[in-house]
Amino acid sequence: MSVCSNCGFDESWATQTLSHVDLRKRLSELDAIISSLTLQRRALQTVSDAIIYPVLSLPPEIISEIFLRCLPSASYAESSPEDAPLLLTQICRQWRQVALQTPGLWTSLRFVDGQKSVELVSLWFSRSGDLPLDLNLNCSDELRAGALVQASMSVACRWRDVEFSLPLTSVAQLDLRAYSLPNLRTFTLDDLSSGLGRIDISATVTLPPAPSLRSVHLLTLPNVKADVPWAQLTTLNLYRIALRGGLSILANCTNLVDLKITTSGEPSPPSTIDLLTLNSLTSLTCDFETSILEHLTLPHLLHLRVSTTLGPPTVTIFKNFFLRSCSLRSFALSPIFDTRQDTLLECLRAVPDSVTELELTCPSNEGEIVTGVFSVLNPDLALPRLKAIHLRASGHISDEEYQSIADVVHARRNCSPVTLELFTCKFHTSWSRPWDKPRLSRLAQLKELAAPTLTRGPMSLTFTTVTRLRTKTDHVSLNGTSNPIVQSN
Repeated sequence: MSVCSNCGFDESWATQTLSHVDLRKRLSELDAIISSLTLQRRALQTVSDAIIYPVLSLPPEIISEIFLRCLPSASYAESSPEDAPLLLTQICRQWRQVALQTPGLWTSLRFVDGQKSVELVSLWFSRSGDLPLDLNLNCSDELRAGALVQASMSVACRWRDVEFSLPLTSVAQLDLRAYSLPNLRTFTLDDLSSGLGRIDISATVTLPPAPSLRSVHLLTLPNVKADVPWAQLTTLNLYRIALRGGLSILANCTNLVDLKITTSGEPSPPSTIDLLTLNSLTSLTCDFETSILEHLTLPHLLHLRVSTTLGPPTVTIFKNFFLRSCSLRSFALSPIFDTRQDTLLECLRAVPDSVTELELTCPSNEGEIVTGVFSVLNPDLALPRLKAIHLRASGHISDEEYQSIADVVHARRNCSPVTLELFTCKFHTSWSRPWDKPRLSRLAQLKELAAPTLTRGPMSLTFTTVTRLRTKTDHVSLNGTSNPIVQSN
């Protein structure tokens, strides 16, 4: 580039000036484009703001009803922002307003210790208006549990179905004598400190007259005395209660229909306690200890479920109990562990022939336990009127055991009259093996037995193998009228 000797002008300055002009021109062009796009955006935003989404055009009452039908199917709502009702308050301002003004969304709550604040519980209660409440409150911390009890008692008049799992010190605070409980249907109480050796504290829980109360569950409460309107109950669950204490309670339950009881401590000789008759009871579950059967007469019992170690003393209890009680429809027995075949057969022979449904549970399938079970299910030996047989076991099932199943089904499908309509087997295993499923030839044999004939109707057979943690389920189903259905999940 040359420089003028007279004025010192450099030609490069002219080139640079032209570049600056082009740059300013380009910037002006971009400003014009931005202005145009801004105008377009404003126009589109105006159109967008004018759009009313269908759900937002509905009356609040309809939106509220939709929200109510979107609640989780669980018995109690979780106070999680990922689930309704809290989730519904985070979508938009209108939805939040509708959700907060819909008391029915806030009538259920499950409180788990360490996950929520007691203040949230009080806020939840306030949002539910005057509607009945379903509560599941679980808290092991004595300080927080005390505050939780106080908050819940402030709305006791609205309790409907409530479950309390609390330390004994907080159970003692449940003094409800001065409260009205017009909506209460179900009351559950569990002492969380019972396994901690707290024998220095006792408590009395008193439920005042509650006209709707029908179901009470008292779990692990050795140091708690309960004063409940027993006579109106139809469902009762007593867990780990002394035999005499349990019988004393049952003597007042004149309208009881469904009873589940687990007794603790040494059994009392039958001669020291008078027989107790419960005329309304139709369903009974006894866990771990069957001595209570020695003290009961149940003329209308239909369903009996027993969990016990089966031996000659238990069989004797069964025999005497069935002799003075009514005809059963269903009988469930578990666990069948190291049980002699003749003992099991003697037990099943003691069961009334009126039983049409039988369920047996084996804790393992070692030592051909299942094969032994099937060997006593011949209709000529016991329970000739069975319509349904259910077997639960842990372990694998072999082809020999499928043959035992086939033998039982064959015997019961070819007797007179034919009654068997349903047979299910469920095996829980650590892993699944290809040969856990029946062979095709065995399936064909079972299908033929399940098929209807001139003298018998169709029958349903189901075999299920569930692996550990339920990672896989193999399912074989035959209904007697179509090809076998084999599923893997």
